[in-house]
Amino acid sequence: MYPSKPDRQTGLLWFLFSATATISAFTLPVHLWALMNLFDMNRGNFFMKSYFFVVIAAGLYHSFYRIKTIIFDIGFPRAAKITAFLLAFLFITLIIGAALIIF
Repeated sequence: MYPSKPDRQTGLLWFLFSATATISAFTLPVHLWALMNLFDMNRGNFFMKSYFFVVIAAGLYHSFYRIKTIIFDIGFPRAAKITAFLLAFLFITLIIGAALIIF
């Protein structure tokens, strides 16, 4: 028999999850180190605004996807679907709010 078709949506979501984990793992420690050493984070610069937006978006996506996956792994697949919808709505709302505040 032929193998079943790959689930591309799940693969894309796991790719984004791992990408945001990598971004968070590399940027947050450097960001915290810079803040602890009192480096000036000039928010007027476009690159700094983009940096803050990426850090916020990566952290939100990574944490929301982790929450959804934990609920599914506990054994509540139907609740995980409802939670995924609510977290997606909350993610989009928070990203739009962050963009309006930062830019």
